[in-house]
Amino acid sequence: MLHAARRWTPPLPAALAAASFASKPQPQRPLQLPTPQLVDAVISRCPSDGLALSFFLWCARRPGYFHPSSSFDRLLPAATRFASRLGTAHALLRELQCLGCPIKPQTFLLLVRLYWRGGLYPVVLELFDQIRLWGFHPNVFAVNVVLDIHLRKGDLNAVRCALQHYPAPNYLTYAIVLTHLCRAGGWSGVRSCFMEMLRQGFQPSAASLMAIFSCCSKAGTMSELLQLLSFAHVSGCQLTSAMWTCSIARLCREGRLEEASSMLAKMVDSGTSPSVVTYTPLVR
Repeated sequence: MLHAARRWTPPLPAALAAASFASKPQPQRPLQLPTPQLVDAVISRCPSDGLALSFFLWCARRPGYFHPSSSFDRLLPAATRFASRLGTAHALLRELQCLGCPIKPQTFLLLVRLYWRGGLYPVVLELFDQIRLWGFHPNVFAVNVVLDIHLRKGDLNAVRCALQHYPAPNYLTYAIVLTHLCRAGGWSGVRSCFMEMLRQGFQPSAASLMAIFSCCSKAGTMSELLQLLSFAHVSGCQLTSAMWTCSIARLCREGRLEEASSMLAKMVDSGTSPSVVTYTPLVR
């Protein structure tokens, strides 16, 4: 009987077999992001302030993860001690580098936000100066933070200098400047900032417009206040009871009671209800 000849097949080399196995797609475990609860737990148990800050920055570098405000607050005591021990922003950055933390633009933004939130303004200003020394360019957020600090200190020269060197303001830039200028009662500065804001194509929020109304009613002229009222009406802003009240009170202070009564009637016709504060200057 004839039998078919069987061809002998040599075994697959071990290296080739391993390469073939490795080339097959292996199931990937989904990347597990940190959670705020995990971050807070690690920070509270961390034996070193520097390691706590480094871990916080490491978590922020995970794609898709963003620290909530509560995590910033949890880290602040450790971050404050860390900055106080090292003394300067430069030393702080070098220490983070030694702990294996890469210094990137995101690192500066997180540190600026952290220390600004904690009220450590000298550290923030030093960090801002370090941004360029490390070869980076500050973005609008960092500039706005520095503006806020200078305005809190009342250093208007520093504010003007910052605006000249970083001439790319956004809406928040103007909102920050307007808020501080209105609190200080500097109507000429408020008026200039408001006009520049409009020229740049930004519309004030209801809160900003109310602050402008309040400042103008105390330090501006009546014609300027009426112009503001017209602007709010034409631009589609909802005139609040406080805005009407500011205008009526100013007319009463100037003895223009008939015009004040007429404005009260317009206020009622617009659907805005007068308050006790609205009526007070009319009945004095």
